[in-house]
Amino acid sequence: VVLAYLPYLEENDSPITVLQETKRAIDEGYWPLYTWKNGHFELFSERIKRELSEFLDRENILTGLVNRKPAYEPVLGSSLESETQKLQSKRAKEAYERLVERLSGPSVTILYGSDGGNAEALSKRLSRRAKARGLKPIVMAMDDYPIEELTAASIVIFISAVAGQGEFPQNARMLWSTLKNTVIDVTNVSFSVFGLGDSHYWPRKEDKMYYNKPALDLDSRLGKLGAKRLIGVGLGDDQDADGYETRYQTWEQELWKALDVHNVAVLEVEEPAQVTNEDIKDRSNFLRGTIAQGLEDDSTGAIAESDTQLTKFHGIYQQDDRDLREERKANGLEP
Repeated sequence: VVLAYLPYLEENDSPITVLQETKRAIDEGYWPLYTWKNGHFELFSERIKRELSEFLDRENILTGLVNRKPAYEPVLGSSLESETQKLQSKRAKEAYERLVERLSGPSVTILYGSDGGNAEALSKRLSRRAKARGLKPIVMAMDDYPIEELTAASIVIFISAVAGQGEFPQNARMLWSTLKNTVIDVTNVSFSVFGLGDSHYWPRKEDKMYYNKPALDLDSRLGKLGAKRLIGVGLGDDQDADGYETRYQTWEQELWKALDVHNVAVLEVEEPAQVTNEDIKDRSNFLRGTIAQGLEDDSTGAIAESDTQLTKFHGIYQQDDRDLREERKANGLEP
């Protein structure tokens, strides 16, 4: 009597898929396969046989050492037991992660354009929340993403800040240039875009077009190329009570609904409390903050992040030379 099972992912998997999964199960060792040969069962898994051989070789060395030095026995015994337990725990964790990976939902690609770090931090937080809802997210800067893979992606989320005169941040310009100047087949891609901007940065009426321009341009171009919108473009505004978070929270909830994971029970992970613009104002001593001290500090050419936000309330915006930014970073200097 031979007792066995054939691993498979879905009931309608093809025979080839089942055989491939069976081979993977044997090769990785989580399904030890034995064959009947010459009147006895013989282990068929090469990985397990190799690891067993390595273990026995090591055991022989340790046994010889203990025979020569009996005083080493308690130390070697406890060390081997501890190492074995760690290895078992590691293997169990790896097997669990593979299982969870197979049970997870669709892949979600999250791409960001970020100079100051806000869009990047927001993207990574979205990735953590997506994973908690059973999705399989990957997150990276737009320019780090191979543009040729965009045609095969199913769900792509873009989060971008604004630089200069409505320009894309440094780590998003190559992707945008390719999208803008190349016809790419994205008809199978579902997407959404969220932008981080500041409506008061552009006080003149003729400059209003620069407010959240990268996010609006991305949304428009992807739509023209045939990609499908999951939800409308979200436009975060630093002038809202909670800054860009005010509109982001609504946009994120709509995104979960569009992906049909809004009713998934999520174990809430405690995240650092967001410091809102109102919090900064309340602690600023009538918008003074530490701006004066920061300007007197000759050890840096910048002022503190909270003071940078305060200066915006005064109509002043801190800038750096974008043409020298990458060169200065490469030399270990602040932008």
